[in-house]
Amino acid sequence: MQTKEFDYDSVPQGFAHCLNEQCPQSADCLRRKAALHIPTDCQFIKIVNPTYTPEMNAKCPYYRSGETVRFACGVAHLYDNLPHNAAVAIKRSLLYYFGRSGYYRFYRKESLLNPKDQAFVRQTFRRYGITSEPAYDGFVDKYAWW
Repeated sequence: MQTKEFDYDSVPQGFAHCLNEQCPQSADCLRRKAALHIPTDCQFIKIVNPTYTPEMNAKCPYYRSGETVRFACGVAHLYDNLPHNAAVAIKRSLLYYFGRSGYYRFYRKESLLNPKDQAFVRQTFRRYGITSEPAYDGFVDKYAWW
């Protein structure tokens, strides 16, 4: 995905910022990006220890990609073009995997499907012989904070 303009209001409360500009991964790290956009009226933030530097050639365990990820939103029309038996079986599988409340949060667009969850839905379609891509209501490009 591509990088979008940064909106500090989207940073979740409790998200650790990184102040270490010496880190070799700081150029494209979401934690560093958040730190660079702290508004002046923000009184408190959570930070990664500024003296922490990953060992040479080691990936930082706190690194988060600064690129956006494509999330799917809404599954109201997921079953519209599917055979009835397949639609019933797929819905049952998705309810089992996500749980009833989780599934209906996706359905009502109260939460989004991340790429891993989208892959599970696609895999479930394939398991029941459906080769078409799942039909989500839409997509949103957002940062993957966690």
